[in-house]
Amino acid sequence: MKYRHLVLVLIVALPAGAEMDLNQVHPDEPVEYTFSRFSIENALECIDTIRYALNGFRELTGICRVSLSEEELSNIPYSDWESQTLGFSNWCSSVEGALYYSNYRIRKLEYEIALLKVESGEIDALSLESAEAEFQLAESLFIDFWNAMEIVD
Repeated sequence: MKYRHLVLVLIVALPAGAEMDLNQVHPDEPVEYTFSRFSIENALECIDTIRYALNGFRELTGICRVSLSEEELSNIPYSDWESQTLGFSNWCSSVEGALYYSNYRIRKLEYEIALLKVESGEIDALSLESAEAEFQLAESLFIDFWNAMEIVD
């Protein structure tokens, strides 16, 4: 418990992004925009796009079965039934679950930090309420994902 408080104090002491001096990775895209690509909202949208693309690959594989032999088709990675039926679904669920779970853990830690900051007078009750609301939302989203998730086998 003693070390947990020390870690939280160290985390609180570091301003977000202070340890990073990010350069533009594309001339037409500001750093802030590139950084927004890593938001949970954008990542979840990307998971949906990946699912759509994998479904397209599955359909294309079905079309190719007419003109390619099993041997030729087996040379195409992830064209097998197991990958396409079990793998594609489970892989995407694993990534999506990691996003929801990581977000939950981050929001929980931010809430715990906010509790410490309220005790020390660094933030007010309104800031604590905001951190608590974000934590509760992240928890709810993770639980909703968990309850709806299906492992394909």
